Amino acid sequence: MRIPIIVLSIGLAAVTAISVVIRESFLVGAASLIGLVAIGGAGVHSVRRNGGVQKKQLSAILVGMLILAGLGLTNAPLRATFSIFEPGFDSMGRQLVGGAPPDFPTWIGPFRVVDGGVREGSGAPYLMTSGHPFEINGFVRDPKGKYFNLWSITPLGGSWAYIEED
Repeated sequence: MRIPIIVLSIGLAAVTAISVVIRESFLVGAASLIGLVAIGGAGVHSVRRNGGVQKKQLSAILVGMLILAGLGLTNAPLRATFSIFEPGFDSMGRQLVGGAPPDFPTWIGPFRVVDGGVREGSGAPYLMTSGHPFEINGFVRDPKGKYFNLWSITPLGGSWAYIEED
């Protein structure tokens, strides 16, 4: 029983770290999938070692797999972390719209913001977390991202979303 719990703990830590620190939706999904396979394998190993399925073991493994899948699909760690620091994003968004951008790079909680601006056509402020000159990967106050060339979008609640441009 210890092996599935250890694997679940490692999987949860990995998905949370990738979701908050790296923020690449593909990697969050991949880490979740790898974690699900690892938990399943650990569960099979545990069942074989004990000579049969115990209800307690099976339920712990299934619950762990559901939690890990849910985190990967909803990007919950990023959403939760953003909600804590949302006032900082609102403040910086107002600065950008008002024409007084802060000095970049800067930090809002654990998020490093390397650049920012206001998108033409929508007036939506954006805060870039990557240094790609022709892509905006970062936070935008435009929940549908209609003025951006989207690869992925994660609504964060309120009027903010995390986007990755293609």
